[in-house]
Amino acid sequence: MGEKQIQLIGYAIAAICIVFFIAGYSYPVSAETGYVSDMLLLTVREGPDNNSKVLKTLRSSDTVEIIGKQNNYLKIKTSDGITGWVEQQYITNTVPQILINAALKRKIAILDKKNKTLADNNLLLKEKIKNMGKDLKIKISEINSSLQKKIMENNKIKSEFDQEKAKYDSLLNDTGGGSLKIIEKNKVLKQKNDELSKKIDKLTKNNENCLKTGMIKWFLAGAGVLFTGWLIGHSIRRSKRSSGGLLG
Repeated sequence: MGEKQIQLIGYAIAAICIVFFIAGYSYPVSAETGYVSDMLLLTVREGPDNNSKVLKTLRSSDTVEIIGKQNNYLKIKTSDGITGWVEQQYITNTVPQILINAALKRKIAILDKKNKTLADNNLLLKEKIKNMGKDLKIKISEINSSLQKKIMENNKIKSEFDQEKAKYDSLLNDTGGGSLKIIEKNKVLKQKNDELSKKIDKLTKNNENCLKTGMIKWFLAGAGVLFTGWLIGHSIRRSKRSSGGLLG
């Protein structure tokens, strides 16, 4: 066997060893979500073999995070943070029907709750609309009643006005317009009467003043007459006395 053939055989053996080494080595994979398939319990082991220590058990439809793979085992991380190995055949990428049903039930429950809330709100709105309709009818009735009263009052006032106007027109027709003339004459006479009253008041005051002045004059005149009489009498008595002295 030649040296080159021996080298090629060595390369081939080395390549085969590398392949087996890689096949048996755990390599990481991109993290993806997996689900436990339909079985009662799935053991999570510390290593990728059935002899490794059991860390915990998973139930059907439990969710795990796939973070690695080795041979027929998957390295997973559970929802509570435990990392271990499980057999690949019991993990599926398809969402189990039980989870789909549970999600649908949750959605249905949420929708039922929303529908109930909407139904309750609808009843409240109907009640409010009903009450608003009642209140509106009452308000309209009150407004109509008030309007009828105002119309009746207006008609009454109009009727009274028409009656008074008819009386006024009848009076004017009966007197041939004399009533207006009488009213105007009364105004003129009243004005003249006021003027005469003012003049009478003025004359009264003047007469009072004149009376007071005349009384003073008559008093002074009377006093003058008395004083003159006294002087004359006194002169006569003096003359008599003088005459008597001469005679004695």
